[in-house]
This record gives sequence, C-alpha cells and structure tokens, in this order.
Amino acid sequence: MIAKKINELAEKYKKDMVQFLRDMIAIPSESCQEEKVILRIKEEMEKVGFDAIKIDPMGNIIGRIGSGRHVIAMDAHID
Repeated sequence: MIAKKINELAEKYKKDMVQFLRDMIAIPSESCQEEKVILRIKEEMEKVGFDAIKIDPMGNIIGRIGSGRHVIAMDAHID
C-alpha cells in the first residue's frame, strides 16, 4: 500500500526530477567551482518547500525539512 503511494508520487514528480538532474549535469561544477550548481540546488529546495536552506562558508548547501527528533542526512560531492 505504501509502496504504491510512493510510486504514484514519484511518477507525479518525474518530469520535474528529470529536469532538475539535467540542469545539474549541464552546469559546469568542477572542484572549487560549484557555486552555480549550488544555487540551482537552492532554487529547487525553495521550490519544493524546504523549511530552511543555508550555504555555509565552505560552499556546502544544507537544507532542513521539519523539526523532529530524528535527522536523516545526505552527504554528497557536487563537483
């Protein structure tokens, strides 16, 4: 039941997700030159309703949804 709902939602957002990934791939983002792709990620985070978005002094983008006790973190290279 839950898997079916997840699949339905994934299909609903498929076009937007594919465009976002295409945008990120198209933006040059070699090491130490990730600013443009970070700004594109920020734009997408704003679009989908993140509660907080921060770009730290090192150029990492950090987003938060909700305020519960548990934290799910994703860490990845942007370059």
